[in-house]
Amino acid sequence: MTTCAAPISPVSPLPVQSDTITHDECMALALAASHQLAFDWCIAEDKVCFHGERPAWFAALALDENHCCSSSDLFNLAHENDRAMLSERVVSALKALNADAPLTHLEVRLRQSNGTWRWFEVAGRVVARTPDRRALRLVGSLSDINDRKHAESLHLGQNRILSMVATGVDLPEILNEIASFIESQSDLSLCSILHLNSEGNALFHGASPNLPECYVTAIDGLTVSPASGSCGTSIFRGEPVIVTDIEVDPLWHGYRASALQHGLRACSSWPIVGKHGKRLGTIALYFSEPKAPSPRDLQLLDVCTNLAGIAIESRASEERIRYLAHYDGLTSLPNRFLFEEFLDIALHKAQRHGTKFAVFFIDLDKFKDINDTFGHAAGDEVLRETASRLRLCLRQTDKIARMGGDEFYILIEDLDNGRYAAEVAQKLLEAASLPILVADRECQISVSIGIGIYPDDGDDGQSLLRHADQAMYRVKNLGKHGFQFFSDHDQIFSRTFAIIGRDLPLHMDRFASAQHERPPVL
Repeated sequence: MTTCAAPISPVSPLPVQSDTITHDECMALALAASHQLAFDWCIAEDKVCFHGERPAWFAALALDENHCCSSSDLFNLAHENDRAMLSERVVSALKALNADAPLTHLEVRLRQSNGTWRWFEVAGRVVARTPDRRALRLVGSLSDINDRKHAESLHLGQNRILSMVATGVDLPEILNEIASFIESQSDLSLCSILHLNSEGNALFHGASPNLPECYVTAIDGLTVSPASGSCGTSIFRGEPVIVTDIEVDPLWHGYRASALQHGLRACSSWPIVGKHGKRLGTIALYFSEPKAPSPRDLQLLDVCTNLAGIAIESRASEERIRYLAHYDGLTSLPNRFLFEEFLDIALHKAQRHGTKFAVFFIDLDKFKDINDTFGHAAGDEVLRETASRLRLCLRQTDKIARMGGDEFYILIEDLDNGRYAAEVAQKLLEAASLPILVADRECQISVSIGIGIYPDDGDDGQSLLRHADQAMYRVKNLGKHGFQFFSDHDQIFSRTFAIIGRDLPLHMDRFASAQHERPPVL
């Protein structure tokens, strides 16, 4: 009978009592700080055990009290659309000829005990095999990536809806897309969009993909007044109205019977406001139990009420639509989509004239610490100020865009030599590292920069962006606050030049010497 290697002993992080800590203590502290869990899968016994300090999301998965389960238990928690990919990737890792073949960047949705879904990333590798190469044991980590996936989905959904507006899609179809998008992003909610009539005294049906049809008919033509449910009151006041329990809230006195009859127990409504503060309608979230909207719902509705307002006023707002589709609302910089247009133009120009250009990928270091310490409003201010500083380091012909989150792209055309790209990168490092005053408090950040050169590092836009991204992550691995050119590790001559911190003058001679030791890049 085949036996598995001994399981990893769970270690609970403890206060450090001396100048040295054990390897297990170090690993436990690192896992706790990153909100990850280690897992150990004994394949012969089909037993998966989790180790490390258990974050709140782990308890929501409703695994047993011993924090162990079978692989089939976890597989059954996976979203049905993720199961085929999950099975394929795991089987591939188990059958790999290389015993160290990793299982990396596997993103999967797992069902929580309340029926909602949460995104995780699984990483691991087989660490023990039998002589005939059968896998015995796989260890790795489970990371919560729900916030990142939500942000990505929110960004993609926003641009999809704006594209519908910009291409002249009918308003009812756009409103239905907004409502469906809200329901897909908000846990266990139903959405209703009502539009205000021209007299401003009644609300009429706009979209409600999954509300009971009888209820939709009942509230069609809802009167605007100081106490007409959540929606009529919200448009009357011109502000959000949050009702956590329809059964007892006086605002629902004349409407609660219909709502309760259809299992609707809570309703929060936001006004849709157009240009010059004009009230256009409402977006409401209904819940089947008494509850308030979550912070994520508040963020979602803030975005979607704006989108709905744009859609309703679209025929008179084409210039504004183009701006939102191509520019970042926080920093006023071009967004990724407009940057890719700039990149296509640069590629055609360089191909015609035989010139070179550089693509920078910039990521703020430890930006999450700013949000956690000073709050998200301070984080937004830091992003705005950093974007302004980066812009001032560039020529008028250079392009800068915010990719999303704390990441930026820069395009520098008509490069004469590699030294200029290095000098620009150093200016960006120095400008970003200056203190920023936010609400009478100083914040300080740094940036990591990866650089790709056309055509040496790619002859198309996606390759250049990908290689600049890879170079940036090497800077992260070297300690952050620096820059590197992309390097192909399979070639004899490296094209990597790392210049960290403020040490550019000490490294420029070495940089110039390296240029002579390899085939010319620029």
